[in-house]
Amino acid sequence: MITLAQAIPLRRSIERQIDYLREERMEYASVTVAKGEKPEFPQRTIEMITAELDEARADYLRLSHLIAEANLQKAVEWDGKMISLIEAIERAKQLREEASQCKILGMRKKIEHAPASFHGRGRSRHQEGGSDLITVATYDPDAYRELGKKLERRANLLSGKIEAANHSIAIDFDAARYMGE
Repeated sequence: MITLAQAIPLRRSIERQIDYLREERMEYASVTVAKGEKPEFPQRTIEMITAELDEARADYLRLSHLIAEANLQKAVEWDGKMISLIEAIERAKQLREEASQCKILGMRKKIEHAPASFHGRGRSRHQEGGSDLITVATYDPDAYRELGKKLERRANLLSGKIEAANHSIAIDFDAARYMGE
């Protein structure tokens, strides 16, 4: 048994092992020798490597299934209701994306001098008669800066709940081949 928190990096580790075994198999697929010389074959055969590769792929698929199942079945409380971990993960991503965009909008000034030429409504406009052009925000940048901070705090809170759940959920997977001494 391992926790969901352990399963996620373990899956990445198994994926790296699969990549390594695929490369090793290709490397050991042939040996180069001088004509007339007897080839020296590696100790590990293609069949041995392929068997390890098949086991690692099967473990990866099983672990991926168990992670997905846990993420669908387990829930956390959010906004007064229980939502699945998969929904919580997606909501946290969306909150972070929205927080980031709100913070960018919050960095703008309410009124700025526009560049000498700019594009608006599909056509180029140029400064005429020496008058300065200004760009006026159609929203309150301070309000968006504050909203960005609030959304980021909410994303952090939800991420904390997800992380706590990940540490409390047990998954029935024998990780001895990949973890330990």
